[in-house]
Amino acid sequence: MDFGIQATSVDSDPAAVLTWQLGVSDIDRAADVSRAAGLEFEIERNEPAPGWTHRRILLRTPSGFRLALEGPTEQ
Repeated sequence: MDFGIQATSVDSDPAAVLTWQLGVSDIDRAADVSRAAGLEFEIERNEPAPGWTHRRILLRTPSGFRLALEGPTEQ
């Protein structure tokens, strides 16, 4: 399991300035589970380097924390 915390440029409480980032093996399944739980989210496609493309779900947890679920590398 991958795990990361990403800081933002906003000075505020931890729920607003930190993004918890977790790796998931199936981004489409994570979207289905999030949708079924009634969570609003957006999906973004990232290409941080040549040959490294992945999708990420960005959402806010029920307790107000920002969460990014990062899928595996895609072709």
